[in-house]
Amino acid sequence: MHIQAEQQRLLLRHEKEGCYVVALENDLQLQTDSGWQALRKGHWARLGAGRQWQTGLSHGSDTLWLRGLLEADSMTLRQVVEALRPYRRGILQLSSAVADLRISGMLPLDDTDHALAMLTSIVPIRLQRRTQLWVSIDAA
Repeated sequence: MHIQAEQQRLLLRHEKEGCYVVALENDLQLQTDSGWQALRKGHWARLGAGRQWQTGLSHGSDTLWLRGLLEADSMTLRQVVEALRPYRRGILQLSSAVADLRISGMLPLDDTDHALAMLTSIVPIRLQRRTQLWVSIDAA
């Protein structure tokens, strides 16, 4: 994958299945298997499995992490925990019994203990702190 961006702001994130890019201020050029493709300002593109590009309109929440926030809009608890993991030292163990619960709200990324505590007021879960570095998330 190649991205052409001259004096432009963009968001680029490595994901398990590929990468994600958002054109923040100006259009970008993405090199695909079929050549160069324009990515318009305010749009995102995701290169996934099979090297297929998906694109869409950015909702503006993509850059909230720069301000230390995660916007969960009907995300599963599994997705929320995955989003918190890079900001936390140690182990977050998630029970499969609660992994598919839906979460909506704003959570702080710079204080994952607070974010986890907030989750207990949103969905019926229980946090068990085995050590300072190991937290299990189970059904309440």
